[in-house]
Amino acid sequence: MSAPAIGTTAGSIDLDQVLRRLGEFPVIGLAHAGTPEMQVRWARQDLKTRNILLRGHRSAIDALVEFEIGHKASQLQQYDDFVDDLLLCRTDGRPNKHPALRDLLIFAQQFFLQTVGRLEIRDARKRTAQMFGLTCDTKFVRTRRLSIDQVKWAENRTLTRFNLLRKWRGDQLLSSAWLKAVYVLGFYIAETQGAPLDPEAFYADATCLVSVCRTLDAVERLHRIEKSAARKSEQNMTRRLGNRRPGLSVN
Repeated sequence: MSAPAIGTTAGSIDLDQVLRRLGEFPVIGLAHAGTPEMQVRWARQDLKTRNILLRGHRSAIDALVEFEIGHKASQLQQYDDFVDDLLLCRTDGRPNKHPALRDLLIFAQQFFLQTVGRLEIRDARKRTAQMFGLTCDTKFVRTRRLSIDQVKWAENRTLTRFNLLRKWRGDQLLSSAWLKAVYVLGFYIAETQGAPLDPEAFYADATCLVSVCRTLDAVERLHRIEKSAARKSEQNMTRRLGNRRPGLSVN
């Protein structure tokens, strides 16, 4: 795919409108992610990973797979409940005003232009800023320029969240998050051109994207809580050590 083709097909997208529309989708959580067929495939893969041979009578294999699906769902439900509680926790410091969903959409478009479109990183950032209408903050509208920095900052925040998620849950959700963001953006690009769309596929991709970004927000919140707890613990330790210092004797 050539770079000029991407520039002509991408057009422009109202990022705020996309975020408002995605905000209407339900957060299904990881426990209910995937179709029944996908859950069966994932369960079989997990069993094979643990060197459990799926041999014997078909009914016994189906029962084992069904048990694995239920066991995995119960574990993921506990994880989803933990994420819900985590997002309700108050944390010290100033929260990030840019949610994971917004940053991930910007990151996905820039990465797509850079890898698939084979653009240089600066050109990909400039094209992404143009696509989403990201401009520098100036007093007059006429003097506003495309903001490459806004794209770069969104990339940095997204990569930081990805690193935190990798430490917490491994690499399972990273490729899914990027692909779903690309699919959702492709839906809006196609919609502006009047192309035939698959609403069921878009619904599945959008709900998965919203749920993954909810997890990214939770990971960032957990990191802030851990940093705050470590800072308070260090301050308390310093205070206790200061109180234990022997008094100076004056001769």
